[in-house]
Amino acid sequence: MAIRVTHDKSVTVRLTLRKSLKRQSKFAKHRQHTKKSAQSARSLITSNQLKENTRITHVSTTKKIVKNKQKDKEDNDTQHDAIQSHDNTHKQHSEDNTEISHTAERIHYTNSDHALITSESYFQQQQQQQQNIDPTENKTILVTPPSINYSNQTHHINTSSYLPQPNRKNVNLLNETTAKSSSSLINKTLSVLARSNKKSSVHPTNEQQNQQLSKKKKKKTIPLCIMILVSALSCLLITGIILAIVIPLTIRKNTATISATSTSTTLTPVCTTSSTTACSTVMYNYLNSLYSAPGGWVYISCCYIAPTMNQITIDFGCQEDDTGYWMIDDVSAQQNGGELISNGGFESGLSNWTSTVYSNATSSTAVDTTSGSQHSNSAYLQCASANAPSYVKQIFSIIQGQNTLISFWWNYTPELGFPSGTSELTVTLT
Repeated sequence: MAIRVTHDKSVTVRLTLRKSLKRQSKFAKHRQHTKKSAQSARSLITSNQLKENTRITHVSTTKKIVKNKQKDKEDNDTQHDAIQSHDNTHKQHSEDNTEISHTAERIHYTNSDHALITSESYFQQQQQQQQNIDPTENKTILVTPPSINYSNQTHHINTSSYLPQPNRKNVNLLNETTAKSSSSLINKTLSVLARSNKKSSVHPTNEQQNQQLSKKKKKKTIPLCIMILVSALSCLLITGIILAIVIPLTIRKNTATISATSTSTTLTPVCTTSSTTACSTVMYNYLNSLYSAPGGWVYISCCYIAPTMNQITIDFGCQEDDTGYWMIDDVSAQQNGGELISNGGFESGLSNWTSTVYSNATSSTAVDTTSGSQHSNSAYLQCASANAPSYVKQIFSIIQGQNTLISFWWNYTPELGFPSGTSELTVTLT
């Protein structure tokens, strides 16, 4: 009995051990199954994420390439000359873009193939594990498929069978690996795009060249309204300058003519024919046949009526065959403008006067400042010439149309003895 009891106990112990071992093996298989499912899910997620990233980069690069090609075609139609000068840079840029697109496509296809392979292997393993599970244990594990959050949409993984729920460690590992893979892929794409942008900045594209040309053209072109306004302002400025120069000159000329006419009309004449003898060509002639002195200085004057010329010559001719002489002083010609004869009192000698003596004459004409016989001031003209007269004359300017009062003083000094010959004084106006 005791042996049976021990045998039964040993059997029960063995059964319990077997059950515990089976349970442990099931738990180990379950753990391995969960690990494998987590690894397959992680690989599936990373493959899908890489696929989506490559698809986004591929779409963006293809869009940029299409836009660039459209712009290049438009620019080729309008700016053919500028495109020819920069064909090399454009080719390099297009080659870089094509390389980027090819690399993106390669990444896309490799990632998609990898994802298909991993998904097929995962489903095969899943079916094998379901077949190996003991049918006596009616245990089902419901697992929600993982989701991947992108910028605009949430993509769910559709599986044909339910997956086991991963642990927290597995989830953390899955997130780390997906973040690392996505960040590495994004960094690679960004580095490629940065290199292409650097090349495009070093060698500008046709679009940039066309923008620069359009800016230059915009700077150079001036609107028509501004040109018209500038021309009108310049014309006004020129006319203003001309008027500022011309108007004062015309005003001065008009004032000068008005003043001249007013003076000619308002000023009273210096002489008239009613008060003074009118001048003729021979202003005065005196033949002293008796050689007698007049008894003092004699005043002679005449009125030259409205002369038509602007110059007059007064000429004194003296002849004395005896030892006497003629005296002339204070010669004058007056108009409303004042005295016209210079050095009429001979105080400066014969300056402004011209003396003429003929070849057969013996002249003793000179200016006397010592005898004290002058009419005024300190000098007079002592005029004498034998056998023929000597002449002393002066040309002076006058105002046409105005009366002129011409006058002088004369005297005669005879010598003692018996005079003979000619003694004559002649004054002419020409």
